[in-house]
Amino acid sequence: METVIREIKDTHYAKLFAELEANSGAPKPWSTNLYESEFLNPNVKCYGLFQQGTLLAFIIFQVVLDEADISNFVVKKDFQGQGFGNNLLSFAISELKSLGIKKIKLEVREFNISAKHLYEKMGFKIVATRQGYYSDTGELAILMDLDF
Repeated sequence: METVIREIKDTHYAKLFAELEANSGAPKPWSTNLYESEFLNPNVKCYGLFQQGTLLAFIIFQVVLDEADISNFVVKKDFQGQGFGNNLLSFAISELKSLGIKKIKLEVREFNISAKHLYEKMGFKIVATRQGYYSDTGELAILMDLDF
């Protein structure tokens, strides 16, 4: 099946993003309004992975100067663990490099082992931790960077 990855800027995707995240198993999904504000922010880059026209995954970056921060990364629950997150992250990293980005930063929940493993596989390094970062669970945040 054909997989397409493209940049998304349209606010009409906000509800779809919110629904996809709410159904993905994410502990604290974003609201439709929050996604709408992200799409309107000129410093935000968003990429979506589609298969036969259906959104399966998305990633959102906040870009400041030559750095990008992953603010959200979601893969549809039934498609997790099948390489879609890997494909989307690889594409997004390549796109950001072409824009002159020199560093990508992120925070990942300590118990999100599959995401942490993906980031490590892509070259991200642990740079710090933050105790109690996630207010919903009190979980530790692992801060990771990828430098080019």
